[in-house]
Amino acid sequence: MIKKKLTGSELLRQCANDPDAYLKAVTERNAALRAAGSPWVDAPLKTETGAFNIPTINESLYWEYVAGLITLHDAACEFCKANWDPYVDERSTMQRFKEIDKKYHKLN
Repeated sequence: MIKKKLTGSELLRQCANDPDAYLKAVTERNAALRAAGSPWVDAPLKTETGAFNIPTINESLYWEYVAGLITLHDAACEFCKANWDPYVDERSTMQRFKEIDKKYHKLN
């Protein structure tokens, strides 16, 4: 399992000269998300109507948190970077995750 979430550019930079390492890291990440039950891993890119099937940042972070790829603090930092919060706020992050969890029931 990946210990720290790497952004796409960080993962590419870390594995720039080793495509096998990049493929392995992405495969491990997808396996963890699939094991957690994420509906986005194997979803088609477009729906039948032609709309793009892309998760929002809060759902994406929720599934990474549930899969154990990131900590609550990491998720709070990502919300802050995305300007969803003015500061790193773990309490509001958990509130967002609890709202999403009403749909998926993955948090304890």
